[in-house]
Amino acid sequence: MLVHEEPAEGEEEPDGGKGTQHNHLLGLHRLQPAVVAVCGVVPRVDRRSTPASPSDGLSRAAAWGGVVGPVAFAGAWLAGGILRSGYDPVEQAISRLAETGSSTQALMTAGFAGFSVGVLCAAPALARHVSRPVGLAAAVTAVATAGVALTPLHGDAVNTAHRVLAVTGYISLSAVPLLAAPSLAQRGLSRAALASAITAAVGAAVLAATATGWAPGLLQRTGLTIGHTWLAAASAAVATGRLAHSTTRHRHIAPVGDQNAVKT
Repeated sequence: MLVHEEPAEGEEEPDGGKGTQHNHLLGLHRLQPAVVAVCGVVPRVDRRSTPASPSDGLSRAAAWGGVVGPVAFAGAWLAGGILRSGYDPVEQAISRLAETGSSTQALMTAGFAGFSVGVLCAAPALARHVSRPVGLAAAVTAVATAGVALTPLHGDAVNTAHRVLAVTGYISLSAVPLLAAPSLAQRGLSRAALASAITAAVGAAVLAATATGWAPGLLQRTGLTIGHTWLAAASAAVATGRLAHSTTRHRHIAPVGDQNAVKT
């Protein structure tokens, strides 16, 4: 959180007062009493920070695709499982809802498409505000999911392309939170980094377990939901500004009563 920092008496602003003017325009100086009362600290910020650009706003807006996509996907397989007679979501894979000739093919295909388009829109924002590897992994899982929709199953016939694309989607989805962990840790978000690493490990393990043949539909839905939940949460954090690329160089937060102990 940023607040206004008054210069000492007789001391000029090192940036000609631009930083002070910028903070006043944002109303940030008004937050200092509340922060001190609640946290007992005085946050400081380097005045060399830069305001958000228009492209930054567009990037954040696009990040909402990372929320809409997973919701559309989950909604499709939930509705499809209810609407299709004789379908067993515990034993049958999600792709069976989109197989050729099924009554739910259009619905589930739309779910695949919604996920792919939404996550592809969010991928550049994730790359910008989390890390480039995270954005790349998100884009790969989006493209792989689109490929799954374009290579629907047909009865019991072996569909190698469909299988390869599905596995690619699993791997890239599990990689998204794993690749985010180092970036989050570098920003001091140790809990978020740990949660991301755990999410990646658990999600990957559950998806890998589908190969055992035990309740593959249930395991697939569980594993995908774990990955999609992290993706939606991270995208929402980016879209709302709670997670941002480092354009502001923060200083050490000094305890109240020791306001001169500021380290760069």
